Amino acid sequence: MTDELLQNPRDKFNDVNFIGFRILPPREASYFARRYMGYGDELEKTMKVWRKEKAFSIKKSGYHVYFGLSAQALDSDDAFEVKDDATKTDIKRAFFKSLKGKKMNKKILSEFIEFVA
Repeated sequence: MTDELLQNPRDKFNDVNFIGFRILPPREASYFARRYMGYGDELEKTMKVWRKEKAFSIKKSGYHVYFGLSAQALDSDDAFEVKDDATKTDIKRAFFKSLKGKKMNKKILSEFIEFVA
């Protein structure tokens, strides 16, 4: 029903981009994507992106772009913390751990900027 409700404002305000965000538990991502894509290659590609980046975007909805974001990835703590007596390996491990969650943020931010700018 949201798609139909968005159609009128989209028609009236052509110079405005409507962007949606959906915070998803891991089990609901497939169901959410399937609502807009059906079954097929596009769904498989989207789910591959979901597994890798914990986020995806849909461009076939009432919004210009509809982002699906993982609730777990948003909840993760990406702080870069090491002990005072940490070894080189410990520092490297902490660094990679802090960058893990930022991959999703970077992907979504770059796509979001395309619609805002």
